[in-house]
Formats: sequence, structure tokens, C-alpha cells
Amino acid sequence: MVFGISDVARGAIVALACLLFAAAIAAAPASARQQERRQAVEVAAHFHRVGPGGTEISERGMATGTFPGPITTHLVFSGNKMNGTFALRTTGGTVRGRTNASVVGSSARPVVQYAGTVTVTGGTGRFSSASGTLKMTGTMRRINNAVYEKATGTISY
Repeated sequence: MVFGISDVARGAIVALACLLFAAAIAAAPASARQQERRQAVEVAAHFHRVGPGGTEISERGMATGTFPGPITTHLVFSGNKMNGTFALRTTGGTVRGRTNASVVGSSARPVVQYAGTVTVTGGTGRFSSASGTLKMTGTMRRINNAVYEKATGTISY
């Protein structure tokens, strides 16, 4: 006994304090929890076409960097604009979002360069509430629609 408190009572007090601390964290607003999980991201990916070409292209590839793993994308081309969706499976869940880009220079070249943004809109697992915007650059070989992209920025999850 220390300070008139038995070991059993002290254990109960410590357990109660831990429980109250865990409840306070769980009750914190989502915005406060997101600020604690902001992360700088750098991801690069090589893609290959898995469907027919044309103005809509579906591709698969592997991402490396902060969140490595298999990635799929569906892109729609309109003039010099490219819009699409993506899903990146990585440890702890899947990151999902949209891409918006414009061709840089001539789209008639054998290798087309583009730049734009990646908007993270959610996901699964630890990324269920993910959000953020990343800057993206990429190249696409017109002969086979092989794509290389790099995105950098910050996301919250």
C-alpha cells in the first residue's frame, strides 16, 4: 500500500484513466484526428492497357513510393484533356480518387506529356476517410498507351 491506496485500487484507477483517455481520443472530432494523420505522399506508377483503346482506356499497373501496390485506372480523353478514376490497393486498405490533366505541348507526338491533379476522395480500411490533392505529371506512349505517372502532395486519412 502506497499513500493509503491498495494495489488493486491503484490498478483500477490506472485502468479507468486509460479507458477515459481512449474515449477522449475516440470522441475527438474527425478533423482533429485527420490532422494527426496528414502525410506527405510521393507515388510513381507504370501502367499497361487492359482494355480497348480509343477515347476511354482502362489500365493496370504497380505503384511505388509512399503507398506501394497494384493500381487500376479508367481514363477518358476529350481533346487535350484527360479525366479519370483510380484505385490503389496498399497496406491497410485502398485509396480511391479522380485525376484531371491536360496535355503539355503537342498531343501528336509519339510520347505525350501531361500534367494535372490527383484528388483523393476516400477508400477502404485506414483510408476510408482519406482526402487530399496531389500534383501529377505523366507520359503516355501513343503506340501502346503505356503510361508512367508521378504524383506528390499531402493526404489526410
